[in-house]
Amino acid sequence: MMTDVSDEELALSPEGIGHGLSGGAWEHYWDFDIGSELEPETESTSSSDEKYERVGSSFSAGSESVERINLSYNHGLASFFSRLSLKDIDQSMFVFVLNKSLAEKIRCIRAYANEYQLQEISQPQFSIDTGQNDPDFIPVKFSDAEVSDVWVRIRPVRASAFSISFSSQTPKRVVPSRETP
Repeated sequence: MMTDVSDEELALSPEGIGHGLSGGAWEHYWDFDIGSELEPETESTSSSDEKYERVGSSFSAGSESVERINLSYNHGLASFFSRLSLKDIDQSMFVFVLNKSLAEKIRCIRAYANEYQLQEISQPQFSIDTGQNDPDFIPVKFSDAEVSDVWVRIRPVRASAFSISFSSQTPKRVVPSRETP
């Protein structure tokens, strides 16, 4: 698991994909009181109070140019909490948030889970939304240079968020099925 990094350590680290690739995974847990009524959002319950817990990280060697960047979410086998499963993704909505210089280089986004391609989004199907972005909601520290590039959202051309619906689009198997005896 990734350790906390001080601002001084960030300033000493070389920037850019050529110096290394790293990633992190965060989870947010909601505390639902089943018997209570939903309360309207107040200052004390606003999204700025949301707490994320770091649950994973990854590191790899850098490269001056890359054909693709793989993002993944996984967790250990033993856990006290329930985890995201394929059925949880059905009927979900999502938006990508990243810096503008990287967003401008994206030509295609593919989502995979459990040996299935869930969705493929090509460049004509998405747009880069530069309006009202605030990097403060991202639960990780970046250096001043890293956040100097404007943060943007990648959205569908005709909607505010992408969605996955298994009844509308059947996931495509990408690994041959193995017969069981």
